[in-house]
Amino acid sequence: MNPLVLVNRQHPCPDGLSLELVPVHPDCPHILLEREAADMLALLMAELDGWRSITPVSGWRSPEEQAELYRRSLAERGLAFTRQYVALPGHSEHQTGLAVDLGLFQPEIDLIRPAFPYEGICQAFRDLAPSFGFVERY
Repeated sequence: MNPLVLVNRQHPCPDGLSLELVPVHPDCPHILLEREAADMLALLMAELDGWRSITPVSGWRSPEEQAELYRRSLAERGLAFTRQYVALPGHSEHQTGLAVDLGLFQPEIDLIRPAFPYEGICQAFRDLAPSFGFVERY
């Protein structure tokens, strides 16, 4: 897959993406990324020893999972919140296998807005991320 793909509210996820999905970490076999993205995330996290403090929250999502997330957010948090924080089904970067949500290890993690402060290990991650092909989008 070409890693240069634009997916947002105005540009839907292209149909027929050929993905090789793999777990982002052995402790999280249900959170998947496209192989190259997972490999680069592993290198970045090794550089930071990041898995001690940072946990993967969400990776690849099927269109059905994205639709369910959107429906659930509407019901629980309302339209304004959902429009701001949850991509429309078919318009989520997560459907490309190239997007990952990360958060600090905490007893409770918000699946839509996980804590990822602009300090400490999270800021160190942000600083190194572009060198490994990652950019912060939201």
